[in-house]
Amino acid sequence: MENIVFMIEKLIPDHIDVVKRRYNILKTVQIFQPVGRRMLASHMNITERTVRSDIEKLAEEELVSVSKLGISITDKGENLISELYETFKDYNGISDLEKKVENILGIKKVHIVQGDFDHNKAIKSEIGKTAGKVLMNIVNENSIIAITGGTTVASIVDGIPYYNSKKACMVVPARGSVRERIELQSDSLSAKLAEKLCAEYRLLSIPDTISSRALTEVMNEPSIRKTISRINKADVLVLGLGEALEMAKKRRVSKEVYEILENKEAIAEAFGCYFNKNGEIVYELNPAGLNFEDLKRIPFVIGATAGKKKALGIMAVSKNLPNMTIVIDEGTAKEILRLSKD
Repeated sequence: MENIVFMIEKLIPDHIDVVKRRYNILKTVQIFQPVGRRMLASHMNITERTVRSDIEKLAEEELVSVSKLGISITDKGENLISELYETFKDYNGISDLEKKVENILGIKKVHIVQGDFDHNKAIKSEIGKTAGKVLMNIVNENSIIAITGGTTVASIVDGIPYYNSKKACMVVPARGSVRERIELQSDSLSAKLAEKLCAEYRLLSIPDTISSRALTEVMNEPSIRKTISRINKADVLVLGLGEALEMAKKRRVSKEVYEILENKEAIAEAFGCYFNKNGEIVYELNPAGLNFEDLKRIPFVIGATAGKKKALGIMAVSKNLPNMTIVIDEGTAKEILRLSKD
């Protein structure tokens, strides 16, 4: 059946702009709620008068609610957005863009969230929700989910609702933790996701910058060996992709390692591995948990990231992970398309 938005455009072309605008208002409210009219007008680059008129109509249909705190989406509005999501993806060319980027990257699947992260940081939460839906469509009560840390993976965990029944067997940290805020570490996120999915969890309190000698000693601990055994059985992996030098600073690597990364022109980091633009691993941290080769045997690998500056890195990492499904923003997808033509 022909896309309903295209049909509206043909039958009543004078109304298509209103349909598009009100859908985009709902999406923007969903991201920034509760949000004021002035802020909403600013985000959408339309007049406050237009916002006021459209919000009144949307409120009459009980798609949004208006309070002293601002405008919020209702359950009815959430349902409408979900129903129209794929329709507007087709209409706005996002579905075609997904296929093009999939072919460029050579990976299993690309999901694109409308918008540009570089102009709207709140899009990261939408990336998290989308990646969360991808995850929940994959897992079952026997799944062992391994996750890394970081802000993007945290947004995925935040975007998943609490369930009343068991949705996975266990959640485990994929590797040792990066030296960052505790709520962004893989241990903390594993426990949080497990709680949401009514699953068990295991912790791996080992920094991924640990020396080889110290790692050997720690791995002799029975509790650590048991956790590693569980991690090695993971059939789903969720990970973020970062910039090489930025991640090196977060990990507080030694000056010598930092210089190696600079000299070897590392541009991307994923899973403790640093890649050059050709997708070659130029440096790898001691793995406490899964290593990069393990990723190739895991049936479901879900990556997520945002920002045009990550585009070249995504292209590099994807050369090694044909089994990956990735969630990115529209701006990053278009940058990948541009870089592929250079």
